[in-house]
Amino acid sequence: MLSDPAAISGGLLVRQNFLEEDIGASKQAALAARLRAIRDDLDVDILGLHSTGELHEPDLAIDATVNMAFGQFLASLSEHILVAQVAVDPRTASVGMVLVKPAGSAHTMAQLDARAGSLVGADPSLEEYHSMWSSGTHGMLVPTRGCSVPTFHGSAADLAAAAGVMVSLLATQLLEPTAGVHLFTLPHAASTRTRTSVFLPLQNRSDAAGDAKA
Repeated sequence: MLSDPAAISGGLLVRQNFLEEDIGASKQAALAARLRAIRDDLDVDILGLHSTGELHEPDLAIDATVNMAFGQFLASLSEHILVAQVAVDPRTASVGMVLVKPAGSAHTMAQLDARAGSLVGADPSLEEYHSMWSSGTHGMLVPTRGCSVPTFHGSAADLAAAAGVMVSLLATQLLEPTAGVHLFTLPHAASTRTRTSVFLPLQNRSDAAGDAKA
């Protein structure tokens, strides 16, 4: 099930992987059509703007938005689902993260994000990722319906490559999900001091013991 009612404009094509024939359509409709063209037996639905009640408890929810209202809606879903939040840095779209909250986790996505930011910010070896949690970066991400303000300045090629990495990283979590954050840098953007791929677990032993008792 897809949800992004924003309309596709011509200027968006340089930053996101849509086609000229998609201009004027909603992002969710264009993506649904492309997925159905790839596999005609795929069941693809669109979540209406005011029909969040139609969203039954899924197995996996992926938040790729900068929309605070939708993030709060996802947080209100049952805790018994796997939730992943994905993002790229707004300056280049070549540094990214996949934040994972397993089913049954006692923590909210906001709590896990805060813990991840604290760990990354305190680690000099992860300097390339500090901007993902810096106040200056957050100021560039303006949550607004329709994304009238660009949410990143990289190319569609950068974002497509980052999305591929995100899918692969998330796939490793499907069998045995672990609360944590995957960090990655695309090869062309990495420097000699960059840790190009790292996973930081965000559930300590006391958390795990508490979950086991629950």
